[in-house]
Amino acid sequence: MILGKINRGETRVRTSEEITCNKCLKTVLGGITVSDRIFGTDAHHTLVREFKAKYLCGRCRDIERVAKGRLASKTNFNNAH
Repeated sequence: MILGKINRGETRVRTSEEITCNKCLKTVLGGITVSDRIFGTDAHHTLVREFKAKYLCGRCRDIERVAKGRLASKTNFNNAH
């Protein structure tokens, strides 16, 4: 996961933060990547805290979108004509 804006030429820092889905508690691999200029600052800690509070894995996010009726695509057989 990439948090914040990383400009061209900036170095990236990969952290080994443990990310879990807030709905199914599945652990996500890969950690978080941030820009070197904000790593370790208060802004970084705020971004990580807010991200972890709202994070849903892809499967749970799709289930939520379908439940709210926001996912309308050609592959959605319920909306096929």
